[in-house]
Amino acid sequence: MDVMTESMRRILDRQLDRWASLESDRPCHKAPGVKVICVSRQPGSGGKLVAAKVALALGLKYHDRELIQKVAERSKAEQAAVESRDERGHSMFEGWMDALVRQRGLLPERYLRHLHLFPDEYLDSLMAVISDIAEGDGGIIVGRGAHFVIPPADCFRVRIVAPLEERVRNLAHLLDLSSTRARMLVMRRDADRKAFARFYFQQDIADPENYDLVVNTGTFDLGQAADAVVAGFRRVTGD
Repeated sequence: MDVMTESMRRILDRQLDRWASLESDRPCHKAPGVKVICVSRQPGSGGKLVAAKVALALGLKYHDRELIQKVAERSKAEQAAVESRDERGHSMFEGWMDALVRQRGLLPERYLRHLHLFPDEYLDSLMAVISDIAEGDGGIIVGRGAHFVIPPADCFRVRIVAPLEERVRNLAHLLDLSSTRARMLVMRRDADRKAFARFYFQQDIADPENYDLVVNTGTFDLGQAADAVVAGFRRVTGD
C-alpha cells in the first residue's frame, strides 16, 4: 500500500494553501495569459506525439524527458536516482528501505547525497521545477503530475486516452514487440502512472474531473487530436 510521509503531506498542504490564496482572487475559470498546457496520457495513446504537435502549433516549448535532468540538478542527485522515481509509485519494500537508510544511517553520506533520493526530496524538487516552468516561459509539460502542481486556473489540463487494444497495437508496432509483451508493458506503465499520482499527489490520474479536455485517439487521429487541444486551449484562454 502507498503511504504518504508526513514531510510529503506538508509539501502538498503548502501547495494547496497557495492554490487557495490564488483562486480566491479569481472570479473566472482560467487566469489571463495562461501559457502552460499539462498533458497526461495513457501509455500507447500517442499522447507525447499529440503534445509535440500542439507545442509546434502554438509555438510553446515542449517539456518531457529533460524534466528528469532538471530535477536531478535541483535535488543534487544522480539522474539514475531520479529515473527510479519518475512516474512510478512507491512500494512497501521501498518504504522500508527509505526508513532504514534515513533512520539507521546504513549507507555512506555520498550515497545519501547522490545515489539515493527520498520521495519527499523528489516531490519537492519536481514541484519546484514545474513551478519554475509555469512562472517562466511556460510550455507543454508531459506527465509528471504537472496538473496537480500548477493551479487549475493557471494551466490547460489535457488527458489523451485510447482503447486498450489500440494502445497495445500501437506500442507493439512502435517498439517492435509481440502483442503479449506490448500488453504487459501497457498494463505496467498504466499501473505505474496511477500509483505515481496516488502516492505523490493523492489523486486519481484517470478521473476526468482533473482535466479540462479529454481526447480519445481511438476516435481521432493524432493530427485531429492535436487540433482539438489547440482549439480548446484557444477557446478557454481567448487567444
